[in-house]
Amino acid sequence: SVSFRPVEVDTLLRMSEATHGDEASDGEPQPRRRQRRGLLRLYYGVKSEDDASNADPLDIDGPHFKTDAFLEKLYKEASLRTLMDQEASMVERSSLSTAICRR
Repeated sequence: SVSFRPVEVDTLLRMSEATHGDEASDGEPQPRRRQRRGLLRLYYGVKSEDDASNADPLDIDGPHFKTDAFLEKLYKEASLRTLMDQEASMVERSSLSTAICRR
């Protein structure tokens, strides 16, 4: 059995730059490569490194979401009642999902 590990687009682009240097193997000039790279970033929704540094690690829907930081902030700021209500809601949703999947 062969297993594949997903590779991020940024990693592939960096590997390509390291291999090809300033020009691609087909002799394509650097400005054209940048333009193509930018179009790929737009298509795949990949943020540039500058955008990544401004990303919110507490944005649960964001690509840079950090579970530990989110939970730490939640434990510090939320009341015990709020935490218990949230847990009950999650358990209920999980039970409903399991019941739907079994049908």
